[in-house]
Amino acid sequence: MRRTRKNRTVPNHSVSGMSGAGSIEYSLITGLMVTTLLVPFSLQSEDESKSVMRRIVDAVQYEQGGYMYAAGLSTLPRSDGWLSGEPPEDAGGPYGGGGGGGSGT
Repeated sequence: MRRTRKNRTVPNHSVSGMSGAGSIEYSLITGLMVTTLLVPFSLQSEDESKSVMRRIVDAVQYEQGGYMYAAGLSTLPRSDGWLSGEPPEDAGGPYGGGGGGGSGT
């Protein structure tokens, strides 16, 4: 037994038996995670097998494609006339549509 502060005693444990346990545990967990991410598998509705990493890359590419499509759309026409109470010339009435508005004239 060795003495620590405040006169507490702590049993001497052999550290030599546990010297590589942490690195072995780290290596096993890391290997398991890499294997999990890279081994291909298929869902019931799919014909081809894909790994988790391939699925993540495909999902990111799909979302980026949607964003790029939306970013490339032309802008909508300005509605300043509607906000100030002046409809465009082709609107045909206060509610648009151009059908005379049912006024009977």
